[in-house]
Amino acid sequence: MILISLLGIHDSSIYPILVEFKDKIKKHIIIHDDSKYETTMIKKVMNSQEKFKEFYNLNFKTHAIKIDEDSYDSIISCFEEIVKISNNDFKNIYFNATDGLVSSTIILSDKLLDKGANFIAYDIFDNGYNIVTKNSMQKKQISKNKDILTHFILKGYELLSMGSKVEAYRRKDTVIKICNNLEKYQTFAALFQNKTLDSIEGYTEIKKDLENIDMLNDKMFIQGTIFEEYI
Repeated sequence: MILISLLGIHDSSIYPILVEFKDKIKKHIIIHDDSKYETTMIKKVMNSQEKFKEFYNLNFKTHAIKIDEDSYDSIISCFEEIVKISNNDFKNIYFNATDGLVSSTIILSDKLLDKGANFIAYDIFDNGYNIVTKNSMQKKQISKNKDILTHFILKGYELLSMGSKVEAYRRKDTVIKICNNLEKYQTFAALFQNKTLDSIEGYTEIKKDLENIDMLNDKMFIQGTIFEEYI
């Protein structure tokens, strides 16, 4: 499968289809406009592609094609580049133009559909998609929804830590106890931002509770993760 993704304003619009077909993709072609915004965005997208492939142990090749959305000649050159990368294997081309560039979609669909390529129209509200050819259309449902970790990887975020449901459950009663005086705890957490634990006077009960769950010196936990685990 040769997946072509037409990058629009929101990079996340191309990801549901990428995740759905990740195990079938041999080549991924990402088309983007030559605007400053999208030229900057494509760098992040290409980096996240590599992390995505590494995480899922995938080895498809990723190509980026820059176009001038307002130039017919530029879009035709893009088509010629697609032909070259795909080695004329049009029947295995699947073009995802969801939320993409309108002029490019119209011109490229005219060229590619006539050659036997497939187009994918993703519906974010229905969590499904249509596969469109020159003479047919099939409706499908997304079967591989991306989880939050995959979403972070594709958005280029670095995961600093991951909580454990078992540990969160074990700490639950102590966390509830700490929350009984939430204002006091928030003051303590704010002080911990710029001070060492030893220099913070008082808050004996809070310190004791945090020590009981082995989190007394964990600044990230104290200043947010303590609550986020239960969201």
